[in-house]
Amino acid sequence: MLFRSLDKIGTIHAIETPLFSDEILMAGRVDCIGEYDGELAIIDFKTSGKEKTKEQIQNYFNQTTAYSHMWNESHIDGEKVTRIVILIITDDGTVQEFVENPADHKKSLFAVIRSYWDKHSFKQVQERANGIYQENLQ
Repeated sequence: MLFRSLDKIGTIHAIETPLFSDEILMAGRVDCIGEYDGELAIIDFKTSGKEKTKEQIQNYFNQTTAYSHMWNESHIDGEKVTRIVILIITDDGTVQEFVENPADHKKSLFAVIRSYWDKHSFKQVQERANGIYQENLQ
């Protein structure tokens, strides 16, 4: 199964590449950005002791959605990421493949970001980001 998932990866645009966003005030290092079934995707590789449900990995969707936002923000004239892919391999060798549209997880991502900034008294950052987050939560 893992090889079937890996066979779906075409042209690779980046591996272990740092990304950042001035808009959402985040940075991170993406596992892979490449063509997945013909669409530009953030591809994230995970390991787990056991299989996961979609509901259990919302944080993975938030992470990859953030990477897609960072990539799209910094590549304004280039091809946009339209998919996020989570590939999980379990201890027993089971491979799980989750393919999603990052737009479907944008609201969740921005809620988590907003919650983080609300818990930490970064007033200057909060003021700057307030409009951006509020706009994206609607």
